[in-house]
Amino acid sequence: MTAIQNAAAIAALTATVNKLATDSQTYNLLTMGALAFTMQAGFLCLEVGTIRMKNTRPVLIKNLIDVCVTAFFYWGFGYAFAFGESQLQTNKKNAGFIGDTNYFLLR
Repeated sequence: MTAIQNAAAIAALTATVNKLATDSQTYNLLTMGALAFTMQAGFLCLEVGTIRMKNTRPVLIKNLIDVCVTAFFYWGFGYAFAFGESQLQTNKKNAGFIGDTNYFLLR
């Protein structure tokens, strides 16, 4: 193989590895989010199991509101903290503690 063919093969392999890394990060994010919501459902069952039958509806509504508020705040702020870029750092390879872009998924 020539040097040009080697460079092309390395570039193709690098692109494949980068796509695989992005796909695995997306899979991990979705899986961990599903586990967090499953834990919320488990806590709901625990909480409903410890109260009287007449108080079940308010507890269900409270937990539903809890899930909605949590999802909203993660959408608004959590994603930006976890995956946003830090504009305070001049060297982008050493990002800051939390991201400060992409709030409410806006660029």
